[in-house]
Amino acid sequence: MANGSANKNNPIGCAHLIQGHPGSGIVSTVRALHVGLGGKIPFRAPHYTIGHQGMLGELALAAGGILFLDDILEFVPSVLRRLLWHWDHMDAKAQPILVVGLRLSTAEQATQHEWSRIEKLAEILPPIKHHVIAG
Repeated sequence: MANGSANKNNPIGCAHLIQGHPGSGIVSTVRALHVGLGGKIPFRAPHYTIGHQGMLGELALAAGGILFLDDILEFVPSVLRRLLWHWDHMDAKAQPILVVGLRLSTAEQATQHEWSRIEKLAEILPPIKHHVIAG
């Protein structure tokens, strides 16, 4: 990490992956994390249709809190790359906790397509610190 904030005791500087099938409780899990951290820190969950400038605004609004990227496979890869570059280069005290929601299909054909997208996503995501399976 460029800012050196990633370490084993700090949830900042790495991604936290919550995986599950639709309806398995991914959003509820992230909301519980927010409440567990006191509920007073910023919580931002931009929609996957957001553009470059909007995403950078969400990053700024999430400073010191949680930035939740639900349905991560639906985000435009270039928007994610730019977001993650800026996130990685933020001051460690301002850097939000990055939580990624990964919804997996139950249909075999859709799952095969998702894995190729997951492999591409893995090339740009920071290290995954925690992996939770919802449901």
